[in-house]
Order: sequence, then structure tokens, then C-alpha cells
Amino acid sequence: QHKGFLDKEEFDDMLPKYHFYLSIENSRCQDYVTEKFWHHAIEKEVVGIVGGPDRETYEQLIAKDAFLHVEDFDDDDENNNNLDQMGKSGLMKLAKKINFYLGNPTEYNKFFDWRNRMNDSSYRFGTREAYGESGFCKACEIIKNPDQYKSWYPDLNKWWHWRDNGTRDACEINRPKVESGNE
Repeated sequence: QHKGFLDKEEFDDMLPKYHFYLSIENSRCQDYVTEKFWHHAIEKEVVGIVGGPDRETYEQLIAKDAFLHVEDFDDDDENNNNLDQMGKSGLMKLAKKINFYLGNPTEYNKFFDWRNRMNDSSYRFGTREAYGESGFCKACEIIKNPDQYKSWYPDLNKWWHWRDNGTRDACEINRPKVESGNE
């Protein structure tokens, strides 16, 4: 009898049977990339269709040709980073691109070329495997070489709430805009 959901082991066994994994974060905060991407797409070698943080955030973590980002299929020039803000034509563009890759294995396999270009340690830090095997080793390395890993934020509140890119804080894109006089 089917229990209505897959347990973790069943889910992990099922993932590699698919070509794409919809990896939409539940928050659109800057730098917020979770196991939805690292474990379900990267570790299981399934192409992630990502949303949440912008494309630039993902490109700081992994090669730009390792995933599809929903903002690549946006209807207009707005910076919409999630499926709920994509219009019908954006979703159709995404569907056409997926079908293109499904019909062209050589093109699809290019999503994995980055694995031959990047050192494992340059992307594995985000996976459960890296935390389990090398997380403590990395922590020891940081402790032994603090000058190589130094970051200084004299005012953490300012760092969090006033970003260099002009947004009010790391999660501002999640909040509805309130026009002055309509509060």
C-alpha cells in the first residue's frame, strides 16, 4: 500500500532517474541556497531549475552552465526569481528549453561539463557529503590560518540591512513594496 510520500531513501533513489529537478527556494534572500539545490540537484547529478536568489548568487557558487535559472525565462525585464512571478510565456519558454534538452542528449550533457573544469572542493562545500567528510577539517584549517579566512563586519546590523547593491536588506525582494502615502 502506498503511503502517499517518499521517505528520504526512496526520494534519493528516485532522483537520478530524472533529468531535471525543480529547486525553488522557499525564500528569495540573497545567498540563500539550500539542500534543494546542493543535495537534490548537484549531488544527485540532476540539472537544477533554480529560483529564489538571483542567477548571480548561484554563479558565485557553481559554474553558470550547471543549472537553469527561472529568471532566464522571464516575460519582461523585471528581476523575477521565482516561478510564482513568471508569466505564461516565461513558463512556455522554460518548457520549450526543457524539451530541447530532453531531445538533444549532447546538449543536455553539457550541464555536467563543469565537473571536469572545477576542483571538487570548489563546489562540494555545499553538499551533505562535504559537511560529513571535510567540514571539521575545514574548520580546523580556518582556526589554524585565521588571517586567510578573516571577514570583519564592525556593524552586523548594517551589513544585513543595507546591502551594497542598494536593496534595503538581504530579503527585501520578498517583501511587498509599499508606496508612500498608502501605508
